[in-house]
Amino acid sequence: MSTQALARAKTGIAGLDEILHGGLIPARLYLVDGNPGAGKTTLALQFLQEGASAGERCLYVTLSETAEELKAGALSHEWSLVRLPLMDTAQSPAAGDEAARGEPPQRPRLRILVVDDITDVADVLKMLLDLEGFETLVAYSGQAALESAREFRPDVVICDIGLPEMDGHEIARRLRGDPKVASATLIALTGWGAEGELRRTRESGFDFHLVKPVDANALLDLLSQISPRTALTDEA
Repeated sequence: MSTQALARAKTGIAGLDEILHGGLIPARLYLVDGNPGAGKTTLALQFLQEGASAGERCLYVTLSETAEELKAGALSHEWSLVRLPLMDTAQSPAAGDEAARGEPPQRPRLRILVVDDITDVADVLKMLLDLEGFETLVAYSGQAALESAREFRPDVVICDIGLPEMDGHEIARRLRGDPKVASATLIALTGWGAEGELRRTRESGFDFHLVKPVDANALLDLLSQISPRTALTDEA
């Protein structure tokens, strides 16, 4: 079959789509190479925004530029990244110095339950935590989170707030009411950071509140300060 006859994934750049006979061929991996300032990030953001506007699930994982730098760059083009989840894994200067000295970061051995209905976001966060040596489990719904928590007995639950059917606030209240998991550290991970939302997360039982896009280094620093649960009750 001719590649021109295949359905194409639009890049978000009309002129480039015309050259590519309608866009990129789906289900392939593309490497965009170029010098700094060549427009690699701009192309990636336009491609993902095009997918998000079509209702597709997208995720931008940044290894060097921080989420704040990406948002600033998008703002210069008058773009909004509200519909585009960002995973910031750029190393902080301190972390880079530690890695350069060959000193692996000292982190507690924690069991972590990640709760998010956007599977790509949850899976990438799990991958990051697994690479850092944590034991991680993922749940994509509120009910699955409650069932997994009772069996997995996590030290930490990282939970999205805006879940369908059962939101993060209700999940937190139910976890706090379950003797098997009530002592777990609960971290809210949400796109809302207003004072009113911070108060709601505290009232529903969360210990910490992180705003998306999550700063991976800030999350890892927070986890480094949490101790594993020392006593696991067998109460029903």
